Amino acid sequence: KRVAKVLLRKSQNIVNNSDVGYESRGIIGLGGFSNDFRDKSTVEALRNVGKGINISMDNGGNILINKHNHKLISCQRLEDDSPKLVEEHKVRLFDMKQFQMLIKKEMRKPHPNLNDIR
Repeated sequence: KRVAKVLLRKSQNIVNNSDVGYESRGIIGLGGFSNDFRDKSTVEALRNVGKGINISMDNGGNILINKHNHKLISCQRLEDDSPKLVEEHKVRLFDMKQFQMLIKKEMRKPHPNLNDIR
């Protein structure tokens, strides 16, 4: 079994269903990663990706998702216990100010637990 990891250095990346795999311009084509052991539900999910999404980081460190189609996407935000289906075209996946507030609040405690922040 092979696993690939990619370090994204671009502030804007595109995840779609193309067969390019990973391209240094910031395109991740999920169809470009072969897997002989994929189950039917994964194949169907890949088919539904279509034109995909843009994942970008603004100057404040917030991570934003911008959908390119009308299909639902599933994402899990910091404050969510489980993934949620998202219908909006623009979603803030990570809010830096909220994260900083959580860190400050936890660090004020007599015995901070950094695992609560993760």
